Amino acid sequence: MALASNLRDGAAPKAVIPSEGQRPQSRDLPLWSRAIRNRGRSLGYARDDNSGRAGSPVTKPSLHHSNSVFQPYGILRRKRAFRTIAFGPRQWAATLLLTAALSGLWYVAWPFVQASWGWLFAAASPWLNLPATVGTTTHVWPVYGEIALPTLELTGRSVHGGTWASALGLTLFLAWASTKLPERFMPLTYFLRTIVLLEAVSLVYFAVTPETFPYTLTGYIGSMLHTGAALIALVPVVYGFTLFPFDIPWRHKIGLSLLTMGYLAVFIPLQYLTHAVLLYSGSLIFLPTLYMLLGIPLDVLALIALYAWGMSWPGRLDGIDTPPTTAHNHDSQQLP
Repeated sequence: MALASNLRDGAAPKAVIPSEGQRPQSRDLPLWSRAIRNRGRSLGYARDDNSGRAGSPVTKPSLHHSNSVFQPYGILRRKRAFRTIAFGPRQWAATLLLTAALSGLWYVAWPFVQASWGWLFAAASPWLNLPATVGTTTHVWPVYGEIALPTLELTGRSVHGGTWASALGLTLFLAWASTKLPERFMPLTYFLRTIVLLEAVSLVYFAVTPETFPYTLTGYIGSMLHTGAALIALVPVVYGFTLFPFDIPWRHKIGLSLLTMGYLAVFIPLQYLTHAVLLYSGSLIFLPTLYMLLGIPLDVLALIALYAWGMSWPGRLDGIDTPPTTAHNHDSQQLP
């Protein structure tokens, strides 16, 4: 009644505060508190409505559970990245040795990876109607020394009036399509508008000074394969700083590192073979868009996604988040 009266008088509704000793009802709690309570019940940390009578004991976790946060209706586990981990010399040595071992494994496996990339390009080019030959470029990397990389020697089509007009028509179509998608496809809408923005800049550039474009199709594919191979070589180092120090079992760290490196070793040649087909069938006017959206940023996002998946795995410290389950524990105390 008071709430209805406040609404009639134009005043803002006031939260109902339970009196001392009275358990708050669901309708009296804010949305975030109800979410905490429901999550706690689903995990078995909180009493249900039938056991919440006066005098019914609820075990409160002791203060030594520093990696958990107690709430009246459940336990919020502390995010792994915010935990304090005892990381001694033995753990540092194991991390450094694992990083060095994985880097050495990539160095040993690279000749086989390089040969498989070259075989893929040679086998797929005729099937894809690409008049390309498979070449080899040599690069010098720190620590690794001299390495050989396969590349596709292919001439891209120049941008002429018909190609420019086709690219303009495709850009206008994508701009129109981005306005017709329903609201639930909002991420796709903004992705299409990003394509439109990048392609619009490319259209203006090739309309004004197409002869000054500094890149060739062969150079682009070779450069991207070089960067992709370097990214794979950096996976052990990146994971050594960001994944290995955490409380994930070592077999999981090794497995995730091998999975990430193997995935990129398969994905990268297929990715840039697709770029070669699109740029040869279309023209170099699409190169900036492919580079910005579907080039190295896509490879980095794949690495981040696999890293996030690994960080969600349970670790050896998760057990200390579990509160005592009986009221007889000497570290526990009852709530009123």
